[in-house]
Amino acid sequence: MHQSQLYPNLGYNQQQQNGQFNYLPSPEQQSIYRNNMQTPTSGISNNLFPQQTQQRIILPQYYYQQTPSNNNNNNNNNYYNNNNNNNNNNNNNNNNNNNNNNNNNNNNNNNNNNNNNNNNNNNNNNNYNSNSNINSNNNSNGNNIVYPLDQQSQTESQSQTESQSQQEQSPEIQQQQQELMAQQKKTNSLLSITPFNKEEDLKKIFLSSIDSIDSSIDKVLTIPDPTLKVLYKRDPGFNYFDGGSYFWSTLVIEKHIELPQEITNSYLNTSTKSLLGLFPEIGRAWISIDQTLYLWDYRDTGELISHNLSQIITNCALIQPKKNTFKDAVKKVMVVCTHVEIFLFALCYSNETKFEILSTLSIPSDNIFITDIVGTKEGRIFLSGQDGNIYEIEYSKDNLFWFSNEKIKKINLTQTFFNSFINLSKKKEIIQLVYDEDRYLLYSLSKDSTINVYSLGKIGDKFEHVKTINPINDIDSLFNSTNNNYYSQQSQYGQQQNQYGQQQSQYGQQQNQYGQQQSQYGQSQQQSSLQQQIFARKNMIIMSIHISPKETEFNFIAILSSGERLYYTLNRLAYIRSPPNNVDNNGNSNIHYTYYSNGVFFTASEVNDQEDRLVGTTLFGNDIIKSHYETTRSGFSNQVSQDTLSEKSNLFSIRGRVSVIKEDIVNDGKPTVYYKELSNEHMNTPRRFLCLNSLGLHFITKLRYVDVLQNILSSNNPQDIDNFFDAFGKIIASSLCISLYCSSPHSSILLHDQVYSATSIPKTTTTRIADLAMTYLRRKSGKPHYYQPVVIQQMFGDMGAPVNKTELMYSNAYNGLLAYLGRVLYPLWNQSVITSTGSSYWSVVQLQLFQSHLSNLLSFLDISQLIPKGQEIPIINKIATNKSSNTTTNSIPTENYGEEEAIKNEKRSLIGLKNIIVKSIQILNLFLILSQYNFKQLFDSSSIELDVKRKIDLLKFRDILNSDILGKNLPLPTISSINPTTTTSTSTTTTTTSTNNSTSNSTLTLLIDSLMKTLNSHNINIDQVSNQLEIECPLFFKKENRELYKVKEKLNMILRDGSTYFTDSLVKDSALILESISPNYNLQEIVDLFIGVRAFNYITPLCLQYAQDLDPRGITLVPSTNPSEEYNIKLSLKKSTFQEIIKLLNFIQSDTTNNNNNNNNNNFTINNTSFEIIDIIIQQVLECQDRLAHEMVYSWILKNGMTSKLFEINTPFITEFLFANDIDLCWKVLAKHQELLKAVHVLFQIAERATTLDDKILAYTNCTMILSEQKDEDAYIQAKNQITFANIQKQIVIQLENYLNNPNLLSNRNNGGQSFDVNEIKESISNLNKTIFDITTLFTDYARKYYLHEQMLYLCHIGNHSDQNFIQILWKIIIDKEIPSNLSLDDNAENDDNNGNLKISVGGVIESLVSKISNIGYDFYPNEITFPVEFIINYGERAIFNFSRNKSEAEKKEISPNWLTSSLHDHVKIDYWILVDYYNNIIERGSWKDEDESLIYITSVYFYLVESLINTIQTATERRLFSSKQILQSLENRESTFKSIFNRKRSSLNQDTIKKLDQLLIKFEKIISISRSFKDFRGY
Repeated sequence: MHQSQLYPNLGYNQQQQNGQFNYLPSPEQQSIYRNNMQTPTSGISNNLFPQQTQQRIILPQYYYQQTPSNNNNNNNNNYYNNNNNNNNNNNNNNNNNNNNNNNNNNNNNNNNNNNNNNNNNNNNNNNYNSNSNINSNNNSNGNNIVYPLDQQSQTESQSQTESQSQQEQSPEIQQQQQELMAQQKKTNSLLSITPFNKEEDLKKIFLSSIDSIDSSIDKVLTIPDPTLKVLYKRDPGFNYFDGGSYFWSTLVIEKHIELPQEITNSYLNTSTKSLLGLFPEIGRAWISIDQTLYLWDYRDTGELISHNLSQIITNCALIQPKKNTFKDAVKKVMVVCTHVEIFLFALCYSNETKFEILSTLSIPSDNIFITDIVGTKEGRIFLSGQDGNIYEIEYSKDNLFWFSNEKIKKINLTQTFFNSFINLSKKKEIIQLVYDEDRYLLYSLSKDSTINVYSLGKIGDKFEHVKTINPINDIDSLFNSTNNNYYSQQSQYGQQQNQYGQQQSQYGQQQNQYGQQQSQYGQSQQQSSLQQQIFARKNMIIMSIHISPKETEFNFIAILSSGERLYYTLNRLAYIRSPPNNVDNNGNSNIHYTYYSNGVFFTASEVNDQEDRLVGTTLFGNDIIKSHYETTRSGFSNQVSQDTLSEKSNLFSIRGRVSVIKEDIVNDGKPTVYYKELSNEHMNTPRRFLCLNSLGLHFITKLRYVDVLQNILSSNNPQDIDNFFDAFGKIIASSLCISLYCSSPHSSILLHDQVYSATSIPKTTTTRIADLAMTYLRRKSGKPHYYQPVVIQQMFGDMGAPVNKTELMYSNAYNGLLAYLGRVLYPLWNQSVITSTGSSYWSVVQLQLFQSHLSNLLSFLDISQLIPKGQEIPIINKIATNKSSNTTTNSIPTENYGEEEAIKNEKRSLIGLKNIIVKSIQILNLFLILSQYNFKQLFDSSSIELDVKRKIDLLKFRDILNSDILGKNLPLPTISSINPTTTTSTSTTTTTTSTNNSTSNSTLTLLIDSLMKTLNSHNINIDQVSNQLEIECPLFFKKENRELYKVKEKLNMILRDGSTYFTDSLVKDSALILESISPNYNLQEIVDLFIGVRAFNYITPLCLQYAQDLDPRGITLVPSTNPSEEYNIKLSLKKSTFQEIIKLLNFIQSDTTNNNNNNNNNNFTINNTSFEIIDIIIQQVLECQDRLAHEMVYSWILKNGMTSKLFEINTPFITEFLFANDIDLCWKVLAKHQELLKAVHVLFQIAERATTLDDKILAYTNCTMILSEQKDEDAYIQAKNQITFANIQKQIVIQLENYLNNPNLLSNRNNGGQSFDVNEIKESISNLNKTIFDITTLFTDYARKYYLHEQMLYLCHIGNHSDQNFIQILWKIIIDKEIPSNLSLDDNAENDDNNGNLKISVGGVIESLVSKISNIGYDFYPNEITFPVEFIINYGERAIFNFSRNKSEAEKKEISPNWLTSSLHDHVKIDYWILVDYYNNIIERGSWKDEDESLIYITSVYFYLVESLINTIQTATERRLFSSKQILQSLENRESTFKSIFNRKRSSLNQDTIKKLDQLLIKFEKIISISRSFKDFRGY
């Protein structure tokens, strides 16, 4: 699309005339622009662009310029011209020689040839000659724009100039130029192939412009209070601005209205007293003549209302009524005082302007003359009396006291019955009461110039005296403390300015001269007589006191009879302001009236009996504003005055005596503090003051700064205009020129409708003034350039040298535009767009007013050609600067190249500002459209989330601007579901807000959707609104939106009419449309509609297509370990999309469940159909290649207990999903699909993750089960080993837990002399449960450390340890632990219960020991190394023998001779034959024969063992084997030995023992007898 298609042609005069291009519009086109630069009040039509008709402004989606198609049209736009003189000389020398007198002239020679050669001629005068050679077949490139200060482009002399320049250059220079051109050509060729993303570039430009506006608005917010720098000092008295002509006036008398004839006639007949006053709140002036009170409407109709009383009126005031006291129609209460009574009259309004005076309450005045009356916003009434007291009138609709019928009473607040006797002196009359409603302070001024301060509390319901102030004494104290050093300070100030001027001499001699002037000024001030400044205290009184705005440092201002102002904080006098020179401030002052209101100060003094001199003083903040917006190149402030409170005085001659002055109410809302009036003066009507006397009413208007500029431009005095630019600085002056050019009658019309129409309103800028504003804007614009500040080294001292940094200095035109745009957007920028109640924050009138200013500014940009037509977005190149030498690495000369890049940078910034203006207008257009249809109702019925609705007041205008920068409508359901922590705002400030950018965009779109739904519900055609939205708000309502509503209409038709012949066709058409506009629609809403029409089969493909369009490059298809912000956002959007598929599955499943509950006969059919649909949906998802879609469906299957379906799925994503979400199911699925090794790998992972040994053992056991037929696999062997280690660890854990449960086991007596720490044991248990350790670690760090000998034995067994001595030691310890004795097995000491030993039964000990040996033997046998059977038998039998030898006979009976042999045979599975051999060996080779008792014991065991063996012999082979082993011989020998011992000790034995031994002998003989039978059998 070409530029002509983007913007209608406004008739720019771009023809080349006399070798120059004239970019000013023709007079006819300027007239068209000014006539159409308004938005109608009704908001129905606007002809800003004449070719089209629309409700409001038709805007392009975004400003983006295309290269024009005209082959021979090369537009070089000249805007930044500092010199408007065009010298056309016929002399070739004058044309060819460009003298560079600090003008940096640029000559642009346009040569058309077919070779595309560029010849750059660099002259020594630093002029940059750009020869743009354009191929006749190519379009001209508008990126490199030249901004000449003085343009000389005559085509007749171009060839002569080029020829002469080349002849004058030396060969060396020509060679350097050729090299420069070659390098530049190479650079350009590289740039030509650099990829360029216009969309991303526009986004960067837009975001940068947002930051610029942030800075501009911050400038507006931080305009400093000019009084901050003058605290606690007396001003020098010279900082009153004098422009030298009346065009600089800041106050003008707009008109004068005489009093009505009825009042004039009454004046002639008055006999006693007449008073005058003003009620600006209701637009009335009040005049009392004797007993008659007149209310005169000075605004609209001139209506005069009279009200007669019975007494002479002494005072009158208008107050705010108390809440819940009068009817709602009563908006004001008028208090009228006479000598006798005090009356309260209610003003009952019938409409906005008409009211009726109703008499309500009255109370006697007690003969007190009321001097002043004030009221508070809470409805309290305070009166000051001539007796020096303050009274309060209390009133109520009910009785004030239960014992009285009184509804009104008067209370003396300053004098009680007690202190009336103490203070016998008469109080001075109070002449003025003033109330500060912001600080809840009441001030009273007495006739002796004493001020009393009273506090009404934090909520205005109290009355407490705070302090008494005597300003006259305060003046002396402040004057004496500052008078001694005041003039010396002035001299020092002058000398400092002189030094400053000398330091700045390298930047020009102006500062030096200025410093010298200041020095002379200071010296002259020092020489002035002190006597002229001393107050005449005897004539000095306080005329009045006035409240200072709460934004200032002062509480109130007291005005002296000399015209001086005393600025007070609550604590002290802080500043004395001298009067202007046109105020007679000598000791014999004739000032009889003073007034101050928010920076405007009036004094009225008598000239003669029939005339007053009125002096009006206003802030003229040129110094403070200039210094705030501008700094000099050296970094110093442009502020040139020591006193920042610069003011302008205005002198008027008033016929008659001034009675009262008050400020009229012409603007809604709270007034702006006086030093910030520049911030919103374009939005407000100029402030107006009413000056009333007996002859009439004067309307005095305070001019805005733009009004002052308009007056100065109307004078057409170049000196005054230059002085204005110098006074305010070129940035603010340029912004005022733009504001003046954009002055719209629409804004005045709106203010006219709001306030009044009987008086004049600000005029629309005339054609002549607008042209002058544009002319001087161009003339003072300057050029953008790169600048490196030069800092004076001496100023830094020991702090080191500054860092050199090249900065971009924008033109004054750009800075002025940014400053004005900041002021226009200031009320909107950080303001909520919707209130907490859901209403639009702005009224329709305010929206139209904002739209008017922005629309006019947009038109100004087009007409002014700040952004030339036909120019692409300039592509910038960075300048590499050498920090040491301050030289650039580019081959292009630094100054010229930097200038060109600066111009490009500024053009980019201007494009960004224009796009912000475009989008701001569209936002306002949208709110205007929504406001026509009950905005609150649309908001309440919208689909905005409840959480967002509750916090909707956090949505700022800036948030909407900053969101969705390029105007792409993002999918709403996904946006609304994004967590704020994963969606980051592109704002560079902290909006600090809870609302993200996506929410702001979706909120507006949902409001549009709510509008469409509302219209549809009322059967209203939406085509007209759709067209309006598409034209006026293309960023928020595009073609896709129109198509989307077609889909909704089709689907709603099916819902409304039910299933018909056309249902399938409508659904298919809807699906095709949705596919074409994907993903620019609300997926959630569409899915709900498809579910409603039961078109389930279409939903999943729509969602999958939607997700694919969200991520067209497929960056989310592959998981990322380090995801980017884009990756996270797209993934979150896709997750919200696939959630709609899950919602569909849930709906079908719940629908199935409901049908099961409601139907008994047809359940099978319903269930079968529903499950088929679910299977189809799952299969549709499985056919896509999106991992996220698969995983979400898998999750749904798991959640709903359909595990069997997962066994049927075999996709690339199922294993990873189950591994992450249900790892136990994962190995089962793999095992089912015969992927055994993968399943084992998963089980190994389960074991590693398991937190208990039982779980680890279970996992490894499953491994062995899976690989039961593949036992040679390494995995199988490893699993078996891990099971073994895990079991050992489990035993160790049990032992360690036993330590914790039995503290006695922790003592060093039971652990080899070492004690254990409880925490250390707990840590060991935790480690053992987490990981299965290797054999070395288990042995060293746990088993050996904690003396776990049994586990040590097991580890030796597993590790095939071959040290038999060590093994035997372990067995000894293990067996010893089972014997409950603290004595050695070889020790014959008895267990003595008295010694604290635990007495345990012999049977229990034997059972424990047998269990231990048999269990270990079962695991170890037949490994003779770790289970040495012979050693175990020998040591075990010896242990039991020693344990029982001192036991009683009853206890010994518990010992079975075969306690060990039967266990080894039954549990360990050791054959009796082997055991017989072992017992033979230990008897023959052991120490059992050393002692008779031990030999008897072991012999008994041996016989019982042989008996057990005999009982097992059943075959002949076994009998022959028995005989061959010579067992009978050993039995006979042992019997013989046994008998000899028995006979030898028979005499020493008791009868029980003898009896027992006899029985054993019988037993032995029986066994021998059986054995002999085996021998006989062998012989047989």
